[in-house]
Amino acid sequence: MFLHLLRDDEKEAFIDLARLAAAANGSISDEEDIMIEQYCAEMGISLPMSHARTLDGVLACFAESDTMSRKVVIMEIIGLLFSDGDFDEKEMQFIEKIADSLEVSRDQVREMIELTGRYINVLQDILCIIEGE
Repeated sequence: MFLHLLRDDEKEAFIDLARLAAAANGSISDEEDIMIEQYCAEMGISLPMSHARTLDGVLACFAESDTMSRKVVIMEIIGLLFSDGDFDEKEMQFIEKIADSLEVSRDQVREMIELTGRYINVLQDILCIIEGE
């Protein structure tokens, strides 16, 4: 939704981070795989084949990023982790680690998580109306 705001160098780093995030709980769901492909389409990039970067290496790519880009990264990763309907403790710990590294407050992260949950509920309500349930 907001990935177009990232610089070109941040976009590939974001995909590497998304892959690491999706694997944070030990498994990558089909929904998370699909979402990563959708992220690439949104950013107009090909799905990078390399998975070589470590979490610290990926986060270092955002060292010079502005505050808005850092918040976009966290917001979109939260959305990814919600995509399979199972946002668990390991995923929360992953989000907290990247937020700490990117210097985004825990309060802002909690607000992003709450807003993401509300957004998903609204989308489900809209689908119910459209599908006539």
